[in-house]
Amino acid sequence: MRYNFPMDNAKGIGKIKRFFINEPAFAVLTAFFAAVFVFTAVICFGFDTGGGSVPSEPIPTEEATPSAAPETTPAASEAPAPTDAAEPTVPVYQTTTISIDGTAVCTLSSREAAEQLLEDITAHFASIANAFDTEIANEVLLSAATAEEIISSDEAFELLTGEDTPLRVESRLAFTVTQTLPHEKETVEDRSILEGLRIIDKYGYDGSRTSAYERLYVNGEFVSEECVGVINEQLPVKTVIRIGKGSKRDFAAGKYSGKKGKSDGELEFSKPTEGSVEKWFGIGTDGEFNHGIDYKTEPNAGVYAAEGGTVVCVMERGAYGIVVEIEHENGFMTRYAGLSDADVTIGRTLEKGEFIGESGGLLHFELWIDFAAYNPVLYFA
Repeated sequence: MRYNFPMDNAKGIGKIKRFFINEPAFAVLTAFFAAVFVFTAVICFGFDTGGGSVPSEPIPTEEATPSAAPETTPAASEAPAPTDAAEPTVPVYQTTTISIDGTAVCTLSSREAAEQLLEDITAHFASIANAFDTEIANEVLLSAATAEEIISSDEAFELLTGEDTPLRVESRLAFTVTQTLPHEKETVEDRSILEGLRIIDKYGYDGSRTSAYERLYVNGEFVSEECVGVINEQLPVKTVIRIGKGSKRDFAAGKYSGKKGKSDGELEFSKPTEGSVEKWFGIGTDGEFNHGIDYKTEPNAGVYAAEGGTVVCVMERGAYGIVVEIEHENGFMTRYAGLSDADVTIGRTLEKGEFIGESGGLLHFELWIDFAAYNPVLYFA
């Protein structure tokens, strides 16, 4: 409902009076404004919000004890009761005495100065030893001073870093050392090799050992050094050299020239081609040593694997012509030289008797065992 209140004559004023006296809305508005007034009073005077005032008399509650005495803050001169939770510490700006292993050494103007002094001393000895792992080994105690004579930080530094210092500052420097482990050489006499020949049976090499060390300094002076463990180690490998002791008579060129080396086990070697032997293994009448057998063949005669194995070399090698090498088990290797054409590739696995290529008219065939040449005839099945 909307009300218009004309204010320009007495009649209008009378209507207003009748509205407030006779209308029910008067009671509603009165209650509304009373509620607003009470709510505002409670907000402004009944709660402490930081800007309002606190009532002079607190509202009692069931937990409140009116007769209890208010808590009081202890005076500044009263020391708090000690507890087991933490040891008492010296205030930062309290005059402080430094004690080392139970003996008072010097007094500084504050705890802050004493702590800084100890840090400077530690850094001083660390720089001398060039070691970052540095610490004071003594028991050091900072306590509140009473009437002791105070000295400056510079004086205290000279006192505690001099020759007669009671401090023991330990610095540890960690480093590694790598040393070479030289390999040995072993020589073995072998009558299956012609005298004057040396065969390297196994190539050796040096080893190495890397060890961790720790060097101890006390107050910047070297005290000791010890190995704390081996980090890495590679053992050396021995070199084995076979020295030929066979006589020239034993190695005179012939079908059975030379001596047989180690057993071929299950290997059974066969002639690689058809043809007549033009030159046997051994020392010929010309004084030259032939490391294999030379077969005179028909041009383009077939050449076949003397035993199964893996092709490890296919190349043209000067006077040897086209050369094929096949690696067998247990250190055996066969070489086929003087080919006019090769029908195999490196890495290919061959069966015994498999075609290798064609002869150029003179096939040179060698049998090697552990890097030494032997008479192939001695190993033919």
